[in-house]
Amino acid sequence: MKTLTKFRSFWHNFLLGYNKTILEGCMDEELKAKIKNKIEYHRLKVIGD
Repeated sequence: MKTLTKFRSFWHNFLLGYNKTILEGCMDEELKAKIKNKIEYHRLKVIGD
């Protein structure tokens, strides 16, 4: 079970960084809003773990 928790933490950290990188180059405001929601979701998951 500990391995699964570590993997989830790694996964959410990875996606958090990935989405932040995508956000930097994004020009479409609608897409930016979706990416910001994803960033917030993964940020909360990292904090919660």
